[in-house]
Amino acid sequence: TVLPFVRYLAGAADYTICYYDPRIKTTHAHQLALAVVYYSPLQTLYRYDRPERSHDEPELAFWDRIPTTWDETRVLDGAPGRDVTIARRAGAEWFVGSITNNEARRVKLRLDFLPPGQRYEATIYADDPAATTATHVGIRQRAVDAGTVLELDLPASGGQALWLRPATIQ
Repeated sequence: TVLPFVRYLAGAADYTICYYDPRIKTTHAHQLALAVVYYSPLQTLYRYDRPERSHDEPELAFWDRIPTTWDETRVLDGAPGRDVTIARRAGAEWFVGSITNNEARRVKLRLDFLPPGQRYEATIYADDPAATTATHVGIRQRAVDAGTVLELDLPASGGQALWLRPATIQ
């Protein structure tokens, strides 16, 4: 939780997500959120992992949606070494990544960076012990707008990732 405040604010850097590697001490939702928190245009999901470890978890579709460049970046909350929440925009879509250190915490995420009067559909990827996948990442959808405040419950070393896109029906 220090790197987002030092190296990655200056520009792109190399970071390899180790989504399935058993040596990683963070949750899978934390790893998913790193794709937004760290600006690393070429992320290889299986660089340190083995494809046979993949069980085609539904949250892997998030990587298909992550662009390689961003039009806008905002640090929404956090402190070095504690936690960070970052929003990045590509076109009309926003991506949010929120991670914490080894302490659980609740983060209030204000979506006031969204354009006023525009409804968005949010896909939220979060740690969920009840999820039936091997990664225990739950996925839910909800309508949001600039007035929405979400409460993100982050377990120790956990995270959440969000994909926000303009709603097709206002």
